[in-house]
Amino acid sequence: MSQVSQVNLCNLALGKMGAQPITSINDLTSQSAIACNNFFQQTFLEVARSHPWNCLKRRQVLAQLPASVNPPVDPNTTPAPATPWAPTTYYTAAQFVTYGLYYYQCLVGYTSTNNFINDLTAGYWFQSDIATYQSAYATSGSGTLFGWAYGYALPADYILVTALNGNSVDDYEALSDEYDIYIVQSTNGSNQLALFTDQATADVEYVANITDITMWDPLFSAAFVCLLASYLSTALRKDDGKLYNLLREQYTRDYLPKARVKDAGEKKPRRYYPVSESRFVLSRWNSTNS
Repeated sequence: MSQVSQVNLCNLALGKMGAQPITSINDLTSQSAIACNNFFQQTFLEVARSHPWNCLKRRQVLAQLPASVNPPVDPNTTPAPATPWAPTTYYTAAQFVTYGLYYYQCLVGYTSTNNFINDLTAGYWFQSDIATYQSAYATSGSGTLFGWAYGYALPADYILVTALNGNSVDDYEALSDEYDIYIVQSTNGSNQLALFTDQATADVEYVANITDITMWDPLFSAAFVCLLASYLSTALRKDDGKLYNLLREQYTRDYLPKARVKDAGEKKPRRYYPVSESRFVLSRWNSTNS
């Protein structure tokens, strides 16, 4: 990886706008250094969240949240633990049952018939927008967590989740691997980001806040420099955003796409190929019976 430093990147950004270089980002006598110090971290976070960069990726098994940080259950909007609908059973108003893939709320007290669809059509039940695969009301796990069964504390250096339990976050084929991220209050009263899912474990790959600039990919750094220069131009040139717009266009049109394409080309997912792995094909080279 490149051996550039924080000051090197700042000077590259300043050079794009014709400004003099700096010797330290903490120089309070230099307006350029002050501006670099103000925009450096925000610019990095913006570029880092724009793509699952390999040079910023880490993997960690998350720790499950204790029940003390779980959000309270709102009885007006959250169903109580529900049982499957049953025929010839008396249900009270506001009671919840499960049927098929969803939770249903009873609108008026009545004794069910032998056909749920008939009861639903007659107006005794209201279908909620909560699916049964979202086991928020299961007796196992952490309980009711924003509609999910389990909650996990995200790492302090978390920026962007890229995979959960081996599945890319862009792969929505397995509904059980979906997740949400919320802010919760920890046991010491501070706020923290947490991931909620129906999975009993959470092995995540994520983009991390990597402060070691020598680990940054050169193309990632080039995109970062262009974006940083756009922000510096606003603070230093005061030209009504003319240079800012030009640099921002270069960032989105040239630098960022080029870095993304090269980064994606170095990431080969593990796939199972039925043809090449079949016993028939493998038998061409050796016996499959021994």
